[in-house]
Amino acid sequence: GPRLEYSEDRVEFDAERSLLHLSGDVVLVESTMTVKAKELWIDTEHRRGNSPGPLLVEDGVSAVYGESGEFDFAAHTGRLERTSAGHADWRIKAREASLGAGRALDYRGASFTSCSAKPPHYHFRASSITVKPKRSIWARNVLFYLGDAPVFYLPVLYKSLKPRHWLRWKTQPGFDRRNGVFAKNTLTTEHGEH
Repeated sequence: GPRLEYSEDRVEFDAERSLLHLSGDVVLVESTMTVKAKELWIDTEHRRGNSPGPLLVEDGVSAVYGESGEFDFAAHTGRLERTSAGHADWRIKAREASLGAGRALDYRGASFTSCSAKPPHYHFRASSITVKPKRSIWARNVLFYLGDAPVFYLPVLYKSLKPRHWLRWKTQPGFDRRNGVFAKNTLTTEHGEH
């Protein structure tokens, strides 16, 4: 398989178990991903690795942070625990993220928002989210929250991550005295260049 290139502050190798232990400021580059961590264990025989502590995984399109993680470098897959990531205008925090072939990311137990306020004025919670970077977000079993109050449920939520869309859906949450808490939805499309 492709070579694993790495830099670190300290390296130990257990030849009997084919186990490489990298520590310090570890940067590991594999053909499609870069892993940055304080500590990384690699089974050189099976081309698998794990980090018991914080790490960042980048693939040139996405960057996902996790509090720990494991990888199968031969299959180009991985799994991170307690993650956070950004995709276009969306920020996602999840219990777990799986890095799949084709750069797809599957999040489980996720909260996500496009609101830039801290804390966000609104957010969504979903049992699972699939992100195809620069293409789309698909969320399942979605609850929409305005502040801490759940407002409505959607079985599925789709959001394009492409810069140009044939159809554009915009949701604007708000509050006023007449309506109380509301979400204004607008669907637009371009009919031509002008």
